[in-house]
Amino acid sequence: DMLHNLLSRLGSRHPQALVYPLSVAVKSPKEERRKAAESLMQVLQQHSGPLVDQALLVSGELIRVAILWHEQWHEGLEDASRLYFGDGNVRGMLDTLLPLHVQLAAGPTTLREASFQQAFGRELDDAHELLRRYEQVIAESGSTVPTGGGFHGTMPGRDPRHQAQSDAEAALNQAWDLYYNVFRRINKQLPQLTMLELQYVSPHLLNARNLELAVPGTYRVDRTAVRIA
Repeated sequence: DMLHNLLSRLGSRHPQALVYPLSVAVKSPKEERRKAAESLMQVLQQHSGPLVDQALLVSGELIRVAILWHEQWHEGLEDASRLYFGDGNVRGMLDTLLPLHVQLAAGPTTLREASFQQAFGRELDDAHELLRRYEQVIAESGSTVPTGGGFHGTMPGRDPRHQAQSDAEAALNQAWDLYYNVFRRINKQLPQLTMLELQYVSPHLLNARNLELAVPGTYRVDRTAVRIA
C-alpha cells in the first residue's frame, strides 16, 4: 500500500515516467504484477487519460511489430515440440499452443496478420480442433493430461481398456502432422522478413500523430521530452 501510494503520487507529477513501464506490466503473465499495474493505470487514467490511452496503443503496437505472427508461431511450435516429444509434457505443450490459437481465432488486425491467416489458418484451425478432441477424450476417460515421462507415441494392439488413451494420442499425432507442415513453411518464409513496412504491420503506429506521449527514454525530471509528433 505504501509503495502504491508513493507511485500514485509520483504518477500525478510525472505520469510520463510511469506510463511506459506500466503499459508493459499490465500485459504480465504474473497475476499479482498485472493487477498492481492495472490499479496504478487506473489512477493515472483519472488525470492523464489521453496519455494512458496513447501509451497502451504504442506499447501494444511495438510488441506487435517486434514479434510477428510468423515468429510467434515459429517459436511456439519449437517450444511445444520440445515439451511434447522431448519431455512428454502434453500439458506444457497445450499451454504453449492454445493461447496462439485463441489469438488466431480473434482475427487479424493488420495486412501482415491477414496474410498469415490466409496462408496457415486452415491447417492451424484443423490442428486446434484435434487438440480439442484430445482434451475431450482425456476428460471423458477420467484421465489426466501428462506433464512428463517422455514421449511414447501410439502403441497398436493395446488392451481395449486403453482405447481412450490410444485415441487421444492419435489426435495429437494428427495435429503434429499439421504443425510440422506449418512450421516447415514458416521456416522458409522467415529469412525473407528482413524489412517491414509499417502500413502492413501496424497502421495504428503509421497514423499516430501529435501525441502527448514521449519517445521512450527521453523524459526528464524537468518535464522536458521528445514527443511523438
